[in-house]
Amino acid sequence: MMLDDKRRQAMETTIGNAELRLLRFIEERGPLTVRAAHEGYGEPLGLVRTTVQQMMERMRKKGLLTRTVGEGGWLYTPTSMSTNMAQNAIHQFVTQALGGSIAPLVSYLAEQTDLSSSQREELQRLLESLDD
Repeated sequence: MMLDDKRRQAMETTIGNAELRLLRFIEERGPLTVRAAHEGYGEPLGLVRTTVQQMMERMRKKGLLTRTVGEGGWLYTPTSMSTNMAQNAIHQFVTQALGGSIAPLVSYLAEQTDLSSSQREELQRLLESLDD
């Protein structure tokens, strides 16, 4: 599959905000069972276990998670496609909402007063890497 085909496929895969938050939760904690995802992510939000399980299965069918047999049940792991989700979402936002211009996004980030020093350093590093 060519890169353009992968990008188009990823952009065609829609993901809701709740699924995106759950995906980030799984990415940060490594392979998780439905039970662990429910206890750490779902319960604090008042979600029942079956809701979390359905969300994880939808993401698996979309190609964002894989599952393997592990101790305690199925272990769900993010795929390489899921790691590109944020980039694809930003690309779609810049293209559709900002007419392809990144200047408003960079301006927004530069004006944020609640960025931590490490976030500011990372942003600065990324901007400097554009010169390379």
